[in-house]
Amino acid sequence: MLISKTITLISVFCLIVTSTVFGQSYLITWSENTKISSSDFEGMPSDHSQSPNHLGTFIDKSFDMKEGKIVISIIAKVNRFDSWKTDSSISSDNLAFQQGHFNITELFARKLRETVSEETFGNSFKSSADLFSKQFISNYEEMLAYQNSYEMATNHGRNLNKCNKWVNKLQNKLYEMNEYSSSSDIIIDYKRAN
Repeated sequence: MLISKTITLISVFCLIVTSTVFGQSYLITWSENTKISSSDFEGMPSDHSQSPNHLGTFIDKSFDMKEGKIVISIIAKVNRFDSWKTDSSISSDNLAFQQGHFNITELFARKLRETVSEETFGNSFKSSADLFSKQFISNYEEMLAYQNSYEMATNHGRNLNKCNKWVNKLQNKLYEMNEYSSSSDIIIDYKRAN
């Protein structure tokens, strides 16, 4: 128990120091015009991966109450320090494959935005936050399964024909969810939430 708390405190400290020293420059926010480059892979390689590269994508989210309104932020991002490569450069084909992972993360950010935009939240901040947390976890698990399907279907990016099919598939899915492409805060009048 003590070791677990110590590790957690060290992790939080490292995150604070990293944020303070490097600002937000180690994070990349998804946009239609943002393309992953070889220089975005700054982390240390994993010994256990089947892939020569890894892109550290995640959904950055917050749930808050401001002036009687629920304010929700959902943004697809990449952490450069959680992204790594085993070679000094990455082929354009592999960059396109890694971009697919970023696009999948954005797709699921849009799905979560859609879910919360249509939600009627509970009668207290805590119950509303709990509901959002459950929605986030469900969405996250679905995203991980989808990321894994992408890896398996493309043989970890080695099957270029399948990669190209997935690129097109993801572009179509992002287009279908375009209504939820804005990473602006979602603001819900708390009266509507009751």
